Amino acid sequence: MYYLGYLICRLRFHPLAKIPGPRANAISRLPYVRHLLKGTTAENVKQLHEKYGDVVRVTPNEISFISGETAWPQIAGFRTGELKGHQNMQKDPVWYAPGPKGVDSILRANDEAHSRGRRVLSHAFSERALHEQEPLLQGYVDLLISQLKKATASCEAPQNMTDWMDWTTFDIIADLLFGESFGGLKECTTHRYIQLLFNTVEAGRMLYILSYFPWVKHLGSFFIDQSLLAERLEYQGWIRSQTQKRIASETDRPDFMTHVLKHNGGKGLSLSEDEMVSNASLVDRPGIQPAL
Repeated sequence: MYYLGYLICRLRFHPLAKIPGPRANAISRLPYVRHLLKGTTAENVKQLHEKYGDVVRVTPNEISFISGETAWPQIAGFRTGELKGHQNMQKDPVWYAPGPKGVDSILRANDEAHSRGRRVLSHAFSERALHEQEPLLQGYVDLLISQLKKATASCEAPQNMTDWMDWTTFDIIADLLFGESFGGLKECTTHRYIQLLFNTVEAGRMLYILSYFPWVKHLGSFFIDQSLLAERLEYQGWIRSQTQKRIASETDRPDFMTHVLKHNGGKGLSLSEDEMVSNASLVDRPGIQPAL
């Protein structure tokens, strides 16, 4: 009777009961998990929208919107006009796990911490800062072209341009953050910390699934390589040491940290060392946000 009442509640009386979608999605997260494991989540959601419209229920407590003109401003837009006074919607704490030492980056921070962090960090991405950073970026572009010419001179094998773009992107970001690159372009190889970040995407998917099924959480060691978690902690330690090293260097080179440190503490706004480490961890993985 309990489970019958539970199912009826999700189908008829849940706050999302009026949102269209498959009944299986309203009852259980398992259909979503199945697609997550198969790697067909995006394709499945697209098909659901084609069938049910702009708004569809994808899990018992999650809905998907494609009406960007109306949904996006209300969900992620500025809290002005009719939204003034309303809190911003917080990120999913499962997908977006806390940063090192449990300190949130601006991606996951509450409104006050996000506003404070954004006003300090924004100086590193101003038009003036970008102009100052141009020579550094140009140097890596030149190195990319030079290394590609060497690699293709013999024409013995095609080049994987995804790897080349990864090496370039991570080298630039690390240099702008810490004053040192990963050496990907110079060595034509993927640094082990970068490979670790790619591997954590797979682990993050499993952690997401296990978080919603606590009765199988103790089986996590069968699904997730425990050495990967240990390496993740090592990576966080490396981020902290690199951040501390860059702060202590007291250089005025035109990178992210120069502008952040220059304005940190000004106008009553400041980031603690832990917050700087957490945001450095965020920026250092462009395009990747593993749930670890």
